Amino acid sequence: MVFKKGNTPWNKGLTIETDSRINPPSEKARRKMSESHKAYFKNNQEAKRELSEIRKGTHHSEETRRKISESNKKDYKNNSERKIKQVKSLKEWIKNNPKERKKNYEKVKEFYKNNDNARKRISERQKEYFKNNPEAIERMRKRTIEYFKNNPEAVEIIRERRVKQVFPIKDTKIEIRMQNALKERNIIFEKHKPIFGQPDIFIEPNLCIFCDGDYWHNLDKGKKRDKIVNKVLTEKGYILLRFWEHRINDNINDCIKEILLSTPNRN
Repeated sequence: MVFKKGNTPWNKGLTIETDSRINPPSEKARRKMSESHKAYFKNNQEAKRELSEIRKGTHHSEETRRKISESNKKDYKNNSERKIKQVKSLKEWIKNNPKERKKNYEKVKEFYKNNDNARKRISERQKEYFKNNPEAIERMRKRTIEYFKNNPEAVEIIRERRVKQVFPIKDTKIEIRMQNALKERNIIFEKHKPIFGQPDIFIEPNLCIFCDGDYWHNLDKGKKRDKIVNKVLTEKGYILLRFWEHRINDNINDCIKEILLSTPNRN
């Protein structure tokens, strides 16, 4: 039968589920269609762009996303050349599109900020991956060392950001006690000032106060770090006061007297 324009195809609106005459294509036919489809879009960039525009705003179902993911994993596993090509293409795009990269980064950041489950899934996958691939840890370590070796400005940026991070996030009991005692005497101070060593309490112009826990700061690691902090801050012209946990708990007034004596502009 010759199909004429205007005629309605016999199988229009029929699906595999609703009509037994509709047979699914064989594996060979599907593969052939897929190859033909890929070849067409490879040689027709205009058609590729048009299809991309049409698909904008559309969303795949959960089942479709799963199938695409499985297909890509299988393809990458069996086709390392395609994987290398795609990684190179992505790196090139990132290099040439700094504004778009930043925009995408903000989107991803916002997504993971609002999706605890997604963060948890990624964390679990990474743990599982590194657990089963110890050589990957070594590769990452070498890459990181090489990157910072060739990018000293990146090291400086990280140092600056790290100084502004508050460790720990919550104030300890002895820090809170010291803060309350200073507030009662109307002494203005700043918590965790972003300078080297990040003093627990800072009083203008240059007084750094540390409230040291009896356990952690008595360990060799703690003593070593405190010694470095003392040396660096002293060389920069800061005045340092360190108060042990037991002293703060036993005689907070004595600690405050010492602070007042060390504060140049005290009332």
